[in-house]
Amino acid sequence: MLIEKMRVLALVFILVCSMVFAGNSKNDQDVKNDIKKFFGVREYAELVDEENDDVYFLGGTDLFVYPTLSSGRSYGHYVFEKEYSSLDDIRLDGEMDYRSFVGSPYTILKAGKSLVLRKAEGKYFLYSFKENLSAK
Repeated sequence: MLIEKMRVLALVFILVCSMVFAGNSKNDQDVKNDIKKFFGVREYAELVDEENDDVYFLGGTDLFVYPTLSSGRSYGHYVFEKEYSSLDDIRLDGEMDYRSFVGSPYTILKAGKSLVLRKAEGKYFLYSFKENLSAK
């Protein structure tokens, strides 16, 4: 009898987990489709921060940040502000948070409402927060 109850509980747990992860993957796809529509035919890069489960979409003067685990269908939109040759030239407010991407020439520093994109050749690009969006 106890073994039967444990089996039922295990099956319920597996079912609940699969429903939670299925919901996230639908949200992920909806957000990605929204961003693809925004870029249209323009090229963009998709950078995955596996350590923090964030996805960054970079194209032209726009950068989108999708924190996959915590935001459901919401994502942030940042716009290019200025290019710099040194990080010391950029005035940033708040605590810095560093993101790197496996196999990518980019790193990102988050500070307050700003993001700094660093390319491998050492150029820095400041992006400012524009708005929070939600996938349709």
